[in-house]
Amino acid sequence: MKASAFWAKGGQGLRRLPVLRMAFGLGLLAAAGCLQLDAHLALKPDGGGELRLAYAMPEHAIRQMEWVRQTAVELRRNAGETGALPPLEMPCLFDEAAIRARFRGWTGRGVRLRSVAVSRRQEWMQVEAAVEFDSLETLAQLPMLGDCAVAVSQEQNQSYRLAVCAPKMSGRPGLPDFADPETQQMLKSMLNGCKITVRIEPPTEILKSNAPRSDGRAVIWEYDVDRSPAVLAALDGALFEVFFRGLGADIPVFDKKAVENAAPSTLATTP
Repeated sequence: MKASAFWAKGGQGLRRLPVLRMAFGLGLLAAAGCLQLDAHLALKPDGGGELRLAYAMPEHAIRQMEWVRQTAVELRRNAGETGALPPLEMPCLFDEAAIRARFRGWTGRGVRLRSVAVSRRQEWMQVEAAVEFDSLETLAQLPMLGDCAVAVSQEQNQSYRLAVCAPKMSGRPGLPDFADPETQQMLKSMLNGCKITVRIEPPTEILKSNAPRSDGRAVIWEYDVDRSPAVLAALDGALFEVFFRGLGADIPVFDKKAVENAAPSTLATTP
């Protein structure tokens, strides 16, 4: 599908969106196309734990993201659409001082940036960070997880259910319908090389999960745009769900937002 045809499609309602919002949203998508991200959430029996993040992006893509952000700032200043444009925070940071600043102020609330390392390798910038937390509920309040729904509940058999629901992005101002096949084909070239891996490691025996695979300790979801552009639709409002044994764990239950907005999951017994 040619870009001109994409912009002309009236069925998606894109022509009704302000041009500035579309330019900003799609500009960030294109710049983030080569993003490689691995997020590993490891829970302790008391509900604390560690979130390990590793992400990388080519330097030219980082420069492009910064250009998109600066352009959006200028458009805000000159066009008077401040309220219409999406937030201008960069989704990924590659500056150690900026990363540490994001977590400053959370230490007293039970969330600590234990370590962070920024490196450059063959024109790629890489970040590895470890975040300790005393409570999963507090971790869920971080701005980086602000659009995610997170819930821990206890079932009748005393097992625990952890559910994390990714935000529903399709249809938001500045973003297309990721479920549309023609849109997926166009975005495949924009997001070439994008790989996202999500791991959740419960503190006790895994009972079942909607994850496609497990390594015995953690359940794992993998999204590779190069393999299939349909993963964009799969990520949109995705539900990451795992049930684990309650014996030996004492985790406070909570519900930050509702997870019912996600697509229904198909639970499978984990090997």
